[in-house]
Amino acid sequence: MTYCSNTLIFAFCIVYAYAHLGSAHADTWGDKTYTRGAYIHMVTTNVSQYFARKGRGNGHGYIGTFVFGNKYRGINEEECAALDGALHCYVKRRKMKDGEYRNFTDMSLFFEKKQRLLYKVAIELEMPRESHASDRMKIVSGILEDCKVGFGLLPVRTDSNDGRVVYLGSDDEFEISLELSKGTCASRRLLLAITNTKVRDGRTSGSDDVKSAFSPDNDVEVEI
Repeated sequence: MTYCSNTLIFAFCIVYAYAHLGSAHADTWGDKTYTRGAYIHMVTTNVSQYFARKGRGNGHGYIGTFVFGNKYRGINEEECAALDGALHCYVKRRKMKDGEYRNFTDMSLFFEKKQRLLYKVAIELEMPRESHASDRMKIVSGILEDCKVGFGLLPVRTDSNDGRVVYLGSDDEFEISLELSKGTCASRRLLLAITNTKVRDGRTSGSDDVKSAFSPDNDVEVEI
């Protein structure tokens, strides 16, 4: 009787763990698990995925610590008026920290003009002329996989006749563009742009209540 009870408890714990795993942020959990009695222990990575959507259909999502639909008055970088296609907007540019995301160096934050809510983030990386095409494509493949895992979108390659390699993907919430082109002095420039179309088009009230950063207290069950 005791053996059956322990077996049932253990099976329940497995189901419970997978339920929590499915609802947690991507990359919240590590890949190491071990069991002891009726308990399942999970080792966390303590690193949240760099970009992902938050839920489906509400237009929420984040890139690093920046959340779509939020205002960022605290950013020290100067704000300038700009045109994003035909859309009037404001842009703030910042240098990315070393190792922030796949060695990208420059970030541009786009804010819609009416309420100054973040709707688009573009990040850039310039690869040296001596870099190999195979190495560049490994980076591209990794970014495409991140888009698939984080946003459920896999941008596909489009035809281009001007020396650019462009990947595009979209749904009713997000647009993703990844472009590899020639930079300065025969280098290669990689540009990734993620747009929240619901914020851009005024179809959401914002996402101030969305957590952007990893929180071990709120996001992780260490022992179940």
